[in-house]
Amino acid sequence: MENKETFNLVTNEYERYRPVYPSEMFDDIFTYLNLNKEDSILEIGCGTGQAKESDFN
Repeated sequence: MENKETFNLVTNEYERYRPVYPSEMFDDIFTYLNLNKEDSILEIGCGTGQAKESDFN
């Protein structure tokens, strides 16, 4: 198995031990970028996609 595939082996542990993003962080992002709740954003990065649509509502 290649190193790039090893994250798939520990996704459950990653979700269990990594703290969730605080809702205040999303408020700050929307305020800083002058976004509305109806605007679309895209989360890009490694991980399991913690910042999902339900977090922004």
